[in-house]
Amino acid sequence: MATKLKLTAKIIILIISTISLAILILSFLYFRDVKTALDNEFKQRCSDISIRLSEDVSYPVYVKNRLLIKRTVSQYKSLTDFSGIIIKDKNNKNLFKWGTLDGYNVKKELFFKSSVNKNSYFIGDENDKIFKVEHLGEASIYFSEKSHYQLLNQIRNKLLFLTLIVLFSVVVSFYLSSKTIIDPIIIIKKGIENIEKGDLKEIYIKPRDDEIGELVKAINKMVNSLKEANIKIEESYKELNRKDKLAYLGRLSATIAHEMKNPLGIIHSSAQMLSKEKDPEKVRELTRFILEETKRLDNVIKEFLQFAKPTKINPQSYKVKELIERIILFWEMRVDQPVTITNKCLSNSQISVDREIFSQALLNLFNNALESFSGEGKIDVSCMEKNDYISIIVSDNGPGINDENLDKIFEPFFTTKTTGTGLGLSIVYDIVKEHDGKIVVKSGTNNKTGTIFEIILRRSDIEEKNTNS
Repeated sequence: MATKLKLTAKIIILIISTISLAILILSFLYFRDVKTALDNEFKQRCSDISIRLSEDVSYPVYVKNRLLIKRTVSQYKSLTDFSGIIIKDKNNKNLFKWGTLDGYNVKKELFFKSSVNKNSYFIGDENDKIFKVEHLGEASIYFSEKSHYQLLNQIRNKLLFLTLIVLFSVVVSFYLSSKTIIDPIIIIKKGIENIEKGDLKEIYIKPRDDEIGELVKAINKMVNSLKEANIKIEESYKELNRKDKLAYLGRLSATIAHEMKNPLGIIHSSAQMLSKEKDPEKVRELTRFILEETKRLDNVIKEFLQFAKPTKINPQSYKVKELIERIILFWEMRVDQPVTITNKCLSNSQISVDREIFSQALLNLFNNALESFSGEGKIDVSCMEKNDYISIIVSDNGPGINDENLDKIFEPFFTTKTTGTGLGLSIVYDIVKEHDGKIVVKSGTNNKTGTIFEIILRRSDIEEKNTNS
């Protein structure tokens, strides 16, 4: 798998590529201008030589003296670029040929001009002298381009070498820049990431007086300030935690004393009366009082134990519909008040929960609804799937919860009832949280919908499919 380039590497590559492209374009334009100038110079030189040679060879061609033509041409053989010539008469027949007939070619018409006094072709000059101009033929003069191209290749190679030197200098410059600029920035970035993770260590780079040095000093100053603030926060937290523990212990003791006082009083009174009572009917009634209050005390103690020391969960996958049916059936067997509970959950999705502990969460919600009813009540349990999650919704037609109390109902010991520990919904919250879930509540006083609790859990069947795929 390809590794993604970091921003600094991308910036360096972009700058080097831009500079390299600019240097290559400038080198190309410069070489093009030099080549054009040399080409024009070469062609001009060839043109000048061709003009002189055609003029010099006109008379020998006019007198048709091959030896004189050869001597005239020989005077130009020493020129570097001159490589060959072919002369044709006006009938296009070859009169003379020499050298390599290849390369740059310049064609010149051959004329001979002489003074005359009779009819022929006449032209006049500035002194009104009359000349005869006679067309002799054509000369094709060839010039070797070898030296010209050698010169161009030399210039091109030197320019290419110079370009490579400049590019190398750019790369080296940026490499040195990375050591003095980019490397410290990377160190600063890593230092800030460590600070974000809570590792409050100063960033160290070699001392420097530029902006980077000032930035490091500012960051290190901030780190030291954070260290001092953390120490003060820890000290304040320890003091606050100690006070909270004492307050928590006081509330716990007061709640336990309050919840145990009434049942113990009833048990004590009933026991005293039972010891003196002779009537079997009265004995049975007093015995029932003692059993009911003993059961009440047992439930109070269980709630405190569950809140103080939650049991470690052992989750397994269960179908939501079947799990809810089982919990409702168990709850109905224990309730003797007039209440209707309906399971509207038809989902066959699965959730991973500890059945016994999670059942206690739903039982607490059912009990909370039951305690709010003044008459016959109604509880509905439904489900709603959304992507990888499923919601278990418990709603009732009770009086609802005041808006100012909605944010407090999951707090330990909070209750608006005359009896109870105020731990039921707090235990529900802890159980749902232990199962990596979320619980939300919606309500309104005298609202027809009463109170709605929604427990949101991840579907275990979706997780299993993802794992297997």
